[in-house]
Amino acid sequence: MNRVVGPVAAILALVALNVLLPRVMNPYYFQILMLIGINVVLAVSLNLVNGFTGKFSIGHAGFMAVGAYTSAMFTLKLGAPLVASLPGLPPPVAQGVALLMALVAGGLLAAVAGWLVVRP
Repeated sequence: MNRVVGPVAAILALVALNVLLPRVMNPYYFQILMLIGINVVLAVSLNLVNGFTGKFSIGHAGFMAVGAYTSAMFTLKLGAPLVASLPGLPPPVAQGVALLMALVAGGLLAAVAGWLVVRP
């Protein structure tokens, strides 16, 4: 039970920050904060591969680009029709569902790209 409380509390804190920060923070600073968070995640993953295992890899940026492009195209091409096709849900919930689907699609396509690179 204690192993579940920590991650659930972290997720709830992040959701609360996601709801509160855009309302109280300048949009420019909020965007900078988001970019800092993305780059921190990339730096930690690069440190995991380069620092702990000693393997040199610069594929992180390429796979991040594949996932980001897929997520953006999913959002632009399929996001609006998907939100419109969910009339029973409030708009923020429907947009959240579309965002979650775009993130999963980006992650899956980045994983497929990584698998294709590793195969040879």
